[in-house]
Amino acid sequence: MENYKICSCCVSDTTILDIEFDENSVFNFCKMHDRFIEMYPLNDNQSKKLNEIISKMKKGGKVKNTILFLD
Repeated sequence: MENYKICSCCVSDTTILDIEFDENSVFNFCKMHDRFIEMYPLNDNQSKKLNEIISKMKKGGKVKNTILFLD
């Protein structure tokens, strides 16, 4: 593949349609994730809740390409 790149923060690469990288080879979704973490940091209770949800999803085989929204 011509101009093949991998994100410097995750495993995303140019096999993803319309992927964009910055000058440091960081995937645009990784940058968005970092901004969200700065704006909405997880506290201990939220981290526990997230880990419980992820564990349930892994047991049910529903992890691939999943986005979670927590209140």
